[in-house]
Amino acid sequence: MAKSPIIDIHAHFFPERYLKLLDEEGETFGIRLQRANPKGLMIEMNGGVQGPLKPAFTDLDLRLKETNRKRVDVHASFSRADQAKILGSNAARLLKFG
Repeated sequence: MAKSPIIDIHAHFFPERYLKLLDEEGETFGIRLQRANPKGLMIEMNGGVQGPLKPAFTDLDLRLKETNRKRVDVHASFSRADQAKILGSNAARLLKFG
């Protein structure tokens, strides 16, 4: 019997290109990155703060190591509506991992 793949359907990853875009244009949409926290990047948005983000949320090599450690075969990663609004027609280009 073939082994079923392990799929992470709640995966978080923020490519550096996306974070750079947030740094440059996020204020327009009420989003600000906070990089001063020694524990990690924070994202301020809609009156709240998310984070600190674990390094594996922003570093693809660390994300892949974490995925392998957990024996995950596939990540299903989605953008939220507010992220798509910021990225607009550039979403596919900016979120491309490679």
